[in-house]
Amino acid sequence: MPTATTPKNGTKKIHCSSIERQWFKNLLDLGLTDSLRKIHPEGAFYTWFDYRGAMFQRKLGLRIDHILTSPELAATLTDVTVDPRNPRPRTPQRSRTGDCRV
Repeated sequence: MPTATTPKNGTKKIHCSSIERQWFKNLLDLGLTDSLRKIHPEGAFYTWFDYRGAMFQRKLGLRIDHILTSPELAATLTDVTVDPRNPRPRTPQRSRTGDCRV
């Protein structure tokens, strides 16, 4: 679920609720691996920024995209990153602000 920082006022909102966090934990408990955290256990990686309040410039985002892998695939990972070209402009075809790259 959202990593690095979770908004203090967002713990009961979408992406941060205890139910969502439990479901994500359930996936990890099945043996799936968060590929980004396998390669980069620490650090702030955001895949979504609210355009209000200059959140990108203030480095206040959420990580809402996760690539979960099997243990076999996780063992072969060499690099995972969040596309550093964030944020790209929103368009009708592109409403999201971030991309994970494996």
